[in-house]
Amino acid sequence: AGPGEDPPGHPTARKGQEFALDIGAKDPDGDTVTFAMLGGKFYAKTFDAQTGRAVIIFPHANRLYFVAFRAIDGKGNSTYLRFPVWVTE
Repeated sequence: AGPGEDPPGHPTARKGQEFALDIGAKDPDGDTVTFAMLGGKFYAKTFDAQTGRAVIIFPHANRLYFVAFRAIDGKGNSTYLRFPVWVTE
């Protein structure tokens, strides 16, 4: 995809607008899962480590950003989650 085009399969956000991303993860053993925001955290307006909800404001358009999280259970096991987001004008 060229500049200004929405690459297929990516969620789309608008430059300077709030974009909400809800991360859902369940532990197979039923342990409580918490989240850490890794990539994209500099653009986060809010992030809730208990629910995995992030509200992000991206500063530039025509760019693909990657937002990354780590989901952690109560026993120290973790999974890395990475989401691409295409940002338009």
